[in-house]
Amino acid sequence: MQEHIEEVAKNIYRIPIPVPFPMKYVYCYLLKNDEEWVMIDTGLNYKAARDAWLETFNQLQIDLMQVSMIFVTHFHPDHFGLSGWLQEKTGAKVFMSEVEYKMARTVWFKEGIQAEAIANMMRSHGVSDALASSMADNMIHLRKNVLPLPEVSILRSKKLTIADKEWEIIEASGHSDGQLCFYDKKDRMMIVADQVLNKITPNISKWPNASDNPLFQYFNSLSMLKGYDVKRALPGHGVIIDNFIMRIDEILKHHENRLQKIKNVLKGFTTAYEVACQIFKTESFTPHQWRFAMAETLAHLEYLVSTGEIERQQINERFYYSIN
Repeated sequence: MQEHIEEVAKNIYRIPIPVPFPMKYVYCYLLKNDEEWVMIDTGLNYKAARDAWLETFNQLQIDLMQVSMIFVTHFHPDHFGLSGWLQEKTGAKVFMSEVEYKMARTVWFKEGIQAEAIANMMRSHGVSDALASSMADNMIHLRKNVLPLPEVSILRSKKLTIADKEWEIIEASGHSDGQLCFYDKKDRMMIVADQVLNKITPNISKWPNASDNPLFQYFNSLSMLKGYDVKRALPGHGVIIDNFIMRIDEILKHHENRLQKIKNVLKGFTTAYEVACQIFKTESFTPHQWRFAMAETLAHLEYLVSTGEIERQQINERFYYSIN
């Protein structure tokens, strides 16, 4: 049985699609556009998610061929993963920002290349060969959940009319380098994907072949989003956000505290792995959890390097951080 489908505004539906991760669901959006339907995000390609979409189409009495466009907010597998399968089923065009499409090509279209780059990066920051290899294997294993790959068109428009609404298209970086958000000024509503979440904080991570300073970009992006008049923000995970500015301020405070905590644990020359072991409860971490913990630690460390508060040094093939 499909979980509760919510009509959040006239002809706009919030669809919970299951994911095999602790957050349980990714929230995708269906917008009725005259006799056609437009999708925003798709879910991970596995049976429970495919079944959820088929049941959703049945409940809303949508013929598959009525789906004309699919917008993927960013390349992460829980948002991008079913776009190829849905394109095959519906014939819909799949749109992404140019930045996100380039990342999708790097990460998913070229088997194993990004996984090996991640493993090498992790080794250089103090992770053991065994754990780094497990992280790479986990990344390679995830690839099956984004196949088949879609044919993607680059979204260049800055405004779209969908479901009788004028949407401003916003590229917001940090969680991903070119993530799409959709803003309806008239009804003060924004589809924010994973840029702002309620209860939990979006993962801000440093990855190979992506931004060198994602946390700096995220801070800039949140500052930009605070300039929008938003009554309701529709996220990709968790509950709808009715206190948008307050929630952004809470997220900023979280990162301020995390940065201070990292500075507090830096004693002499310290690897990112050693820092992660002190700021996260890592005892029972899976390789998947380790990958994100390390990447988030690196994002914070590199931000502190950029502000001049700490220093990074390379000794042999390993990087170390210390207070300036």
